[in-house]
Order: sequence, then C-alpha cells, then structure tokens
Amino acid sequence: MLTFTVLAADPERRDFLKQVIDTACASSGPVVTSFPIPSEGDPLVEQLKQRTPAVIVVDIPPGRGNQSFWAIERLHNELPRVCIFAVGDLYDSQTVVEAMRGGACEFIPYKCKPEDVANAMVVAGPKNGAGRRNGRILTVVNAKGGSGATMVAVNLAVALQKERGKTVIVDMAPLGHAALHLNAKPHFGVEMAFRSLQRMDDAFLQGLITSCECGIDLLAGMDPTLDAIPQDGVHRMLDLLSENYQYVVVDVSSRLDPLVRSLSELSDLVLLVADANTLALLWSAARVQRYLAGDRTRYDKVQLVLNRYCHGFPLSDTDAEAATDTRVLWKIPSEGVVVGPSIDSGVPVVLKKNSEAGRSLKELASAVADLLHSQRTAPIPEVMVPSFMSSLSR
Repeated sequence: MLTFTVLAADPERRDFLKQVIDTACASSGPVVTSFPIPSEGDPLVEQLKQRTPAVIVVDIPPGRGNQSFWAIERLHNELPRVCIFAVGDLYDSQTVVEAMRGGACEFIPYKCKPEDVANAMVVAGPKNGAGRRNGRILTVVNAKGGSGATMVAVNLAVALQKERGKTVIVDMAPLGHAALHLNAKPHFGVEMAFRSLQRMDDAFLQGLITSCECGIDLLAGMDPTLDAIPQDGVHRMLDLLSENYQYVVVDVSSRLDPLVRSLSELSDLVLLVADANTLALLWSAARVQRYLAGDRTRYDKVQLVLNRYCHGFPLSDTDAEAATDTRVLWKIPSEGVVVGPSIDSGVPVVLKKNSEAGRSLKELASAVADLLHSQRTAPIPEVMVPSFMSSLSR
C-alpha cells in the first residue's frame, strides 16, 4: 500500500490531484492525504516527518510558485528518503529548474493524467534508503568555438577521477568530440536517454555509459538529428548521475541556448574557457557571461579559464576580469606540441609525464574540487594561481 501526501494551495487542485493518484495507483489501493502548502513554522512539516509518506506531491501554481519551491526544499532537507513530485508548467524552464534544484525527483505536467503519475512512479519509485544528491555538477563552455572547452572538460574529468572521486563526463556539445579525446567508440549516448525518457532510471542510464581505457566514464555526444532536447530529461539525467558520481562534468562546448542557461542554473560551477591568444575572445567571454547571468548584475558561479596562456599576454588578471566581469580562476599554459598530439591519439594530456599543460590541468582539478567542496558551507574563496603559473604572468 502506497501513501501519498498532496500539498496544494487550492482545494480544487487537491481534490483533482488526489483523484489522479487514486486512478494511477488503483491496483495498490493508495492512501492519499492532502493539505495546503506549508509555510515557515507550519507544524505540518513535523507531522509529515512522523507519518513519512512514500511520495509527497507539491503543486506549483503558475506565477505563484515561491511557497511551493520553499516547501520542496524544506521537505527534501527534512525527509531526504521521501520522493517529492513537483506538479507544474513543464514548459516553464525556470519552474522546472527551481523545483529540481530544491529536491524534487520528478516533474509532472500541471494538467496531469493518471499515466503521468504512473510513469513517474516507475522512473523514481519510493526511495528505500537512497540519499540526497551528493555529486557536484560542473559545466564547461567555450567563449567562442575552438577555445578548448572539450579539452579542458575531458582532462578535468580524468584528473578528478584519478585524484578526487568517481567522475563521469557528459557530452552535450552540438557535435560531441569527447569520445575522440578519449579514444572511445561508444555504442550509445545521451540521445538514447532523451529518446527513452520513460525508461530512464539508474540501470538504464548505466547501460548507456561507455567505460574508457583511462578509467573515466563517458555519456557520449548527441545525434545531430535530435531536433529538441527536453529540459526535464536533462534535469532527470543529471539528478540520477549526481546520485552515483561524485563529479559530473558536462561539456557543452560552443552551445549557447536556453538549455545551456538552464544547465548553468543546475550546475554548482561553470567554467568559461577563453583562448588567451587573442583579446577578441575576452569580448566573446563577456557576452557569454552576460547571457548566462540573465538579469543578475553579477554571476559568480561562472569562472574564467584562460587556455593557451603564454608570455606576452597584454592584460593582467585584473584587466581580464574587468573586461569580462568574470573572475580569472586559472591559466593553462600554451603547449600545442603536446596537447595537439594527445587529442589526436585519444590520450588525455593529464596522463602524459613532463607536460606543463597536463600539470596545470591536474592542479586546476584540485582547485575546482576544493572550490566545490567549500561551496557546501561557505562562499567561493579566492583561488591562488600556482607558483609555476604565476611566473608566466611576470
């Protein structure tokens, strides 16, 4: 017997959702209780901790979702083993993002049908001891095509896997090249996940992942014939991956669309990669930063990585930060004689000995891991450029 609790501000919505759940789970004879959406200090939260329903369904009324978002986050924190289904406008990406970040494990259309609830139950199911999301999501994006986002993402993921914990790289670039960088020949990738949303669970997703020779797991790139990427599918995929991996590195390369903005909201950190060989790319980096920031005056989640950095770069860190309104997190030295052949051979440069660029990327991985860890309890700290890189700017 499954127990559900429906939370909705409107009594008619509570009755509607109760009827949908009763129909969807008729064979198991569900017990469905319903209440208004709780607010700060409401004893209902403590009551739910005592009752511990299998599923909590939170209604998000269009244009009035703040209290619902608060309730989702509070309930997820207080009852991490309970499935939370959000019900709202599936085409409002901000609503989907807020609900999923708050802790909802499934998002159901506002005008839902019994099959929507049934499908959510198949995909999510009541959690039996499952913990809340532990993994950290990192997105890597180019300031302009050819800046090296894929190289940075692949090497960062490999270094994190080697030194810090279980890592997967997800190729969301328009024409994914991560498999080439890893000398991998995947049979499946993210397009299969998006074409099979109703089947997406841990087991199905793991079946799509390619284990590469260097030890990293890869969810390979997309089929360019895939017309549209469902944002709820992306959220579900990243949520599942972040439950099984300590680090999820997403390479979007030169993609710049609403999906990337949504990904940046879901991510704990965004690395904006710019080629330090040309000042014009800083102008591009500034535009990408403004796009991702949206209405914010500043978006500190985005950090700048200067790739192919060498002596003679005419701008100081302060000047580069002023030009892009983005903090310079790292500088990767120019070492084309090593990096180019490593891409061609499919052997990440972090695995090559005596490579200055490889050493820098390893240290970037350590800095990123420390930075992500610090975010759990404190604001992003200043990250010092390592001594051997400091000498490049003198």
